[in-house]
Amino acid sequence: MEQRMLTDERWLGILRLGCVAFADAGGIHRLDGAGWSRPYADLGAGLRMGDLKSSLGHVILLTVAAPLAREPGQHGWLFALGNIVQF
Repeated sequence: MEQRMLTDERWLGILRLGCVAFADAGGIHRLDGAGWSRPYADLGAGLRMGDLKSSLGHVILLTVAAPLAREPGQHGWLFALGNIVQF
């Protein structure tokens, strides 16, 4: 599940600001015949900055997420910065 909200804020006429909150859950089906992995879930939030001047319509993502089911040695928080989503 994901909820996005866009604001009317524009930074220097280049970026449109928005935010997102999400909950994610799923499992992995193993190819070796061992069945499904245990379920994994996380919660997160982030900022979205839409590039208004780009001909490609890229979105710059700044996201933080926390796993609800961690593996031993796994970090508690994940931070991601990128532009892999297009609108």
